[in-house]
Amino acid sequence: DELSDFRSGNLGDDIKINLISGFVEKLEANIYPTRLYSAMQRLLDKTFDDHAITVIGSVSGAGKTYAGESYCNAKPDAVFIEIPEVITPRYLLSMISMRLGLPWEGLNLMQMYENIKGSLALNEKLLVFDEADRLNKKMFEILRDIWHDGKGNCGIAFIGDENMKNKIKRGESLKENLIRLLRRVKYVEIFKP
Repeated sequence: DELSDFRSGNLGDDIKINLISGFVEKLEANIYPTRLYSAMQRLLDKTFDDHAITVIGSVSGAGKTYAGESYCNAKPDAVFIEIPEVITPRYLLSMISMRLGLPWEGLNLMQMYENIKGSLALNEKLLVFDEADRLNKKMFEILRDIWHDGKGNCGIAFIGDENMKNKIKRGESLKENLIRLLRRVKYVEIFKP
């Protein structure tokens, strides 16, 4: 851990200056590097680098939204999408299209899907879905298909409550089981308060 190395004097002066400068910049921007914030930054980096699917969960108010949004604001290839309480597959694809700068008005679901898939096949992206526990089975499957059909050029992070993994693992019923998605999840992190 960098803090342990810093305290023990095992770091060179230039590395110490970089760490201190980075910490001061975060404080000036009102970003407090909590354990959850730092862990999510590393996890989102791995998700982007590996073009993986990741599930992140914790209790409400833990700072997941802030960490996810901050990450996406700092990375031009990361897209933050907050899932509203009321959502349909059409609205989901419209939101993704808007965030990717793709046309969406007047297009049907399949046209939006094909545009998104084509864009992701050409441009490496990380799609971060906050409040993902609001998605239903059909929407999770659409996103899994987008990830699969994006030719391995995109990562997807689902951020939700502390039951996020269980929602994907076991749907409300056997019919809503998302085993095909769960098999493709590479990283799962449920943070305790």
